[in-house]
Amino acid sequence: PIAALQLCAIGSVSDFKEVTRYRLLGTGGFEKVSPSGELKAGALSEQAFKNRAETFGQYLMLTRNDIINDDLEAFLELPKQMGRSGAESIDDLFFSLFLSNPDNFFSGPNNNYLAGAATVFGPDSLTVAKTQFRKQKAGPGGKAKNQKPINVRPKYLVVPVELETEAELLMGSAQLMIDASGTATKIPVDNPHRNKYEVVSMPHLSDTVYSGASAKAWYLFADPALVPAFEIVFLNGRRTPVIERVDAAPNSLGMGFRSYIDFGVREQDPRGAVKVKGEA
Repeated sequence: PIAALQLCAIGSVSDFKEVTRYRLLGTGGFEKVSPSGELKAGALSEQAFKNRAETFGQYLMLTRNDIINDDLEAFLELPKQMGRSGAESIDDLFFSLFLSNPDNFFSGPNNNYLAGAATVFGPDSLTVAKTQFRKQKAGPGGKAKNQKPINVRPKYLVVPVELETEAELLMGSAQLMIDASGTATKIPVDNPHRNKYEVVSMPHLSDTVYSGASAKAWYLFADPALVPAFEIVFLNGRRTPVIERVDAAPNSLGMGFRSYIDFGVREQDPRGAVKVKGEA
């Protein structure tokens, strides 16, 4: 599975030039039309989101001896492996960017970052994170209309593999049993988080190969079709790698394969995700 295709908006570009995405300010909201029929003007945000596609690829050459000594079935597995490698490069680029926190994407000023001992993953911290997510404003700007809530709910609960079981248990459990010591009291036991979010768990999140990785941090993402936190663009909409057979140089015996894919990943709207540090 390619997590980036779940968590990012998907776009298509026709060339390798940088493209720009815009969104409406709070002043873009609908207003009552006067009896004269005059419509109020909206406004584009000063926040312009950029993206562009680049080419990623590799090639593999085999000598004549390699081809003769290997059986045909194993030899034909190579294109499949190269295709898988091309698909994996999408997640690799996405998580490299995502975990590096470009331009303080996850930060206090963007209202999408929570830290502290109380943010350790669990039902209470998930409630706090969900509340933070739901309170995002239309803005930026200080005008009243910029302070309208956008009212977008999180769709994905994104966790490292260390928290995968806890997240799945929390999403699948019908009840939350609370250990009450002392005076007995009536407490609700229904789990309000049950089946509310789709769990996405990836090893990249805690792998130290990636700068910013953490086994404790977790995230909420909106449906990228509504508010995209990140976007992937593919050249002419092609999401799969091109794999081609190539011949060896005239002075060599052998053959090989080359594979490439054209895409780009860039951060977009910080209102589309919340990061929870999971520790102080």
